[in-house]
Amino acid sequence: MKILLVDDEEMVRKPFERILAASGHEVITASDGMEALEIFADQPMDLIITDLRMPRMDGLELLRRVKVLNPDQDLIIVTGYAEMDSTVEALRRGAVNYLIKPVHLEELSIAVDRIEKHQARDRKLKEHETRLVQAGKMADLGLLAGGVAHEINNPNTFVRGNVQTLQRFWPMVEQYARQAREAGVEPPAKLDFILQETPKIIEAMLEGTNRIKKIVEAMASFTWSDRDRSLIPVDINACVHKALDVLAEDLETVEVKSDLPSNLSPVRGLPEELVDVVVELLKNSVKALRGRPDPRIEITTNESSPYEVCLIVQDNGPGIKMEDQGRVFSPFFSGDPRIGRPGLGLSKVYAAVRRFGGEVSFSSEKSQGTLFIIRLPVWGER
Repeated sequence: MKILLVDDEEMVRKPFERILAASGHEVITASDGMEALEIFADQPMDLIITDLRMPRMDGLELLRRVKVLNPDQDLIIVTGYAEMDSTVEALRRGAVNYLIKPVHLEELSIAVDRIEKHQARDRKLKEHETRLVQAGKMADLGLLAGGVAHEINNPNTFVRGNVQTLQRFWPMVEQYARQAREAGVEPPAKLDFILQETPKIIEAMLEGTNRIKKIVEAMASFTWSDRDRSLIPVDINACVHKALDVLAEDLETVEVKSDLPSNLSPVRGLPEELVDVVVELLKNSVKALRGRPDPRIEITTNESSPYEVCLIVQDNGPGIKMEDQGRVFSPFFSGDPRIGRPGLGLSKVYAAVRRFGGEVSFSSEKSQGTLFIIRLPVWGER
């Protein structure tokens, strides 16, 4: 944990700092509440341990101001027997625990360890709640996507069929116009322009209907209509290589590093969909790296346990804004204002990975880049 230790007496701070650092914690010290508040305003802390009586700003005032900045901040008060009224007030204001002077170092370690375990449980609970919310979104999206895909596909098929018919008939029109001209018939105004431009218009219409068809197929991936399709053993490294080939042109300006061990177990999935998963992750990184100096993407696979294989994609982009992190896997969401038409993107990644029995998560910090981790079950393990 990252711990802010606040006490105006160095002889008290030093042993506290040593025992906490020996337990693997990162410890930052302050000599009074004012200095501690300045530190806290610049960087988040997992825990604050503060003396109650200090010059300039005491522990109670520090607690009050810290709770304004972060109501969920954990804080331990160090107090004396004569200050029990103030201690009760500190607990009422949100301190999670108190230690009575003289503080035994073992007692300090136990208190900190208890808070660390509590925070770990809270994180797991929040992650679980996030997965439940995301699963609910995907279920709702599946129902919506199924209906929308059906309603769009029918008229698009009709339009596409008529345009294809027009494309087949158009050479007859061109032949008739040519024969009429040869027979001396005066052509109507703009006939040459019409004969030249109409094939281009037909081709553009077909391209548009084909794009609609692809969007419908992508939306259909949320209907779970292929849930009975048998999964097969898949070489995840082969999927990574295929994705790199697909995006070779987009990755020309990006330094790509890969670490793909050759002895990985196959995972449960569908090859073409796993390729799409890797493509979407790489496209997401490429968009984030636009205009960044020394753009870099690192791709790693490993067998983290006998039961799962991990795919890790990390970039050195600007990171994902904190306020956007809860919506990363939402359909049609983009945190980049430069992206005019955000698509299904990472929501497709989430849906595919969950369908294969895996999990996808990410971590991101401002100006530190983003790291996506996909965990997939090894073939044969459920």
